[in-house]
Amino acid sequence: MLRAILRAALVLFCLSLSCSAKPAAGLVVSVQTDMPLPKDVSEIRLEVVAAGGLQFGNNYPVGAGYLLVPATLTLLPGAGGPVTIRLFAFQGEKVRMLRESVTTIPTTRVATLRMPIQWLSTGMVTGGTRSSPGSVVTTCPSGKTPEQGGCIDNAVPESELADYDEGSVFGGGNGGGSGECYDLLACFASSITEELRTSDCTVADPGGDKVNVAMVLPASSGDGQCGPKGCLLPLPSGQSGWTRVNGRLALPAAVCARMSAGTLEAVRVSTSCATSTADAPLCGPWSSVSGSSTDAGAGIGSDGDVDSGEPISECTPPTGAGTTHGTANPVNGDETWTAEASPHLIPYDITLSHVITLAPCAEVRIGTATQKTTVSIGTGGKIVGTGTPTKRITITGADAANPWMSIRTVSGAPSGALQLAYATIRGGGDPASSPTFAGMLTSSVQDGFDLQHVTLEGSKSNGISLAGAGSFTSTSKDLVVKDSTGYAVIIVPQNVGTIPPGRYDQGNGPNEILLLNTSYIISSTTMPNRGVPYHVGYNGSSKELRVESGAGVATLTIEAGVTVRFARGGSFLMNGSGATATGALIAKGTSTSPIVFTSAESPPAAGDWGGLQFAGTPDGSDALDFVHVEYAGMVGSAPSDACGMGFVQSAIHIGGRPASGSSFVTNSVISSSAHDGINEGWGNLAAIDFVTPNTFTNVAECHQRNPQTSGCTRCSP
Repeated sequence: MLRAILRAALVLFCLSLSCSAKPAAGLVVSVQTDMPLPKDVSEIRLEVVAAGGLQFGNNYPVGAGYLLVPATLTLLPGAGGPVTIRLFAFQGEKVRMLRESVTTIPTTRVATLRMPIQWLSTGMVTGGTRSSPGSVVTTCPSGKTPEQGGCIDNAVPESELADYDEGSVFGGGNGGGSGECYDLLACFASSITEELRTSDCTVADPGGDKVNVAMVLPASSGDGQCGPKGCLLPLPSGQSGWTRVNGRLALPAAVCARMSAGTLEAVRVSTSCATSTADAPLCGPWSSVSGSSTDAGAGIGSDGDVDSGEPISECTPPTGAGTTHGTANPVNGDETWTAEASPHLIPYDITLSHVITLAPCAEVRIGTATQKTTVSIGTGGKIVGTGTPTKRITITGADAANPWMSIRTVSGAPSGALQLAYATIRGGGDPASSPTFAGMLTSSVQDGFDLQHVTLEGSKSNGISLAGAGSFTSTSKDLVVKDSTGYAVIIVPQNVGTIPPGRYDQGNGPNEILLLNTSYIISSTTMPNRGVPYHVGYNGSSKELRVESGAGVATLTIEAGVTVRFARGGSFLMNGSGATATGALIAKGTSTSPIVFTSAESPPAAGDWGGLQFAGTPDGSDALDFVHVEYAGMVGSAPSDACGMGFVQSAIHIGGRPASGSSFVTNSVISSSAHDGINEGWGNLAAIDFVTPNTFTNVAECHQRNPQTSGCTRCSP
């Protein structure tokens, strides 16, 4: 049992599966989830604020072997007054959710405060990381907190708190493993897809007293309890889930919003098991409740679209000596490497100039106990393999203690040099003498990698390294890069739009994508939201992200929810020089998914980086909406005007007056600038109001520095 005693406005009694003894009075905070752990959430943080300060704040890894959920935190009454309880949910460094409740601790009874971790509420946060949670806020208005994708009052009157009953928290048990949980996959083994009517966000009601609803997510989302044809998350009955209205099942509005956004594929309904409520713990290795309450008998639908658990492999592990390829058995023509002849051994460096086809269930082992082997694909060479969900191809090391180097393209390699579907690659990426650029897969060939349903795990350097023209094909998808010592992916900024949907936030050194500052963005592209921050700057690099075309205008479009982190001294530049725009930025976030430009330093500080710089007159297409610019305002090396102001001394510098005569920065937040918020760097022309449509916090000098029409005192306000 985890214990901590606080001698302030309150006392923390215990945090565990359940408290060993029930106090006479207090507040039991019940932590629950509808997501599998630690896959979707790897760690939680609980904070208690009272008497004007943080009284308690601890992080806890969750899942099998760690803190099991449901879990409870018991607070004993102290000096009185309101307390604020904050629950954070993290996946790696990423903040997935924040729930906040304000209440008082009962002095005459023990009450329950439920703090659920809900998938529909993920993404409703901005600012901060796991390492710096202090700046995390929800996207709800002040006084509100996320609830199933919407916002509710965060104030919970003590009179509305139910009396604590451990059976209602732990499925009828006491948190020590007893009780019954809700087996989602078993319940939906027989189920049907119901059409979602978006006009009122309802589905058909099958009737009866056994009804359950689940959301189906795309496999590329990485969330939910997954089978080969769907990833499920439960939607309970009751006010926090679905209700019966006018003969239909009414769902939270966020379900329809997610469906429209493409992050939700379908809604399924089952009549196979007893109706679940928000009180029902979800079954899984992470659960503190072990007994399934699901009696999945006959019900509607048996189309098999949802299977129980991950696909079961049909591959038989190889037991024979296998087949050696290379010096003793050279590859002199196109070959097919089969499962029956596995393992296929590549003990020494090899350059392929023919097509190697990997059959389903084939296993390739690279290197030896002493040899760090590289597989190169050259002129005429390709590695092509198409597995299935149950017959995956495996590429691994011959000796787990000695990682192999990489699979790489070399001069003359064709597009699509590596084409894999349903494959797992592990155990490589030895950094050798170039740890910054090394990777388990490396390429400088355009469209060099076509990866579909591929998992890379355990690289000893970066997961995938793409320099020069290196990029993914447009058909790549469902790529998972996890447990790399370095970055998940490194890539030049021009090719960032080729990074496929997938998961890049699971156990990598930094769960980030590193942008190599070796070239500019010279043609229009999109920076997609892949669930992890982009990192600009590394040792020896310019630490500058630049959009600048040699002819015409190159436009970088950034998707909502993207975070870009700049190393100390970094900057983001549109147009390198000249009055005519050669680079444009379209960064349109939303109120719930803002775009964030911030510092990569830990801890971050005002002035870490140079901010956004429109060096000349902005292009007419420039648009910044629901954007956050944090910790900028770096002191420049030389002044750019007669008043001694350098354009890197503001969070946003605008060199020429926009032709529209109006602000192209709206609904945005500029915070923690060491100098100005926005600098209007043109002279002898009228100022434009950038202050009114935006918010400024902790800006050391001007919110807006107006044009230098006269004098040097130009603050507004």
